[in-house]
Amino acid sequence: MDEQNPKLKPVEADIARLFARFDTVTDSLETWIDEMQPDMMIRSKDVPPMVRVARTRVVSGKMDELKALFRDQIVPAVKKSGASDYGAAVARFGTPANEIHSYLGLNGWADLDGSFGVEKGMSAAEFKAFQAKLQPLIESTEWSMWKFQPELSYVPAPK
Repeated sequence: MDEQNPKLKPVEADIARLFARFDTVTDSLETWIDEMQPDMMIRSKDVPPMVRVARTRVVSGKMDELKALFRDQIVPAVKKSGASDYGAAVARFGTPANEIHSYLGLNGWADLDGSFGVEKGMSAAEFKAFQAKLQPLIESTEWSMWKFQPELSYVPAPK
């Protein structure tokens, strides 16, 4: 908040208290700026109750091959799986440039009891062949689970 915004004048003290509070309860902070890939998205009008987020580190020089794998195999398989929300983004700032971030909407923890996402949208043989193509392109993947909390979220009114 380097620039002064005259519209914020009435709430400046509240903002200062908020950031002072954040400073006392924050151990670390990481900011990412990603470029969403519209051709790698499945969107519903509703916010999914949960999402599984993947942070995948791509082998140097293999980003184009991985993006092609997303377009040709991952997104079609996720669509076939019946997922209502999926997306992928390429890291632009805040994380290494060789990262791709993706998310998959879930209805809840029970979705994890069986196959879901790519694995659900492929046969066993197709999934095994897919994994063989994927492994040489990535260094690692870290998954996180996020639960939507409407009372803590800003959700814009529908247009």
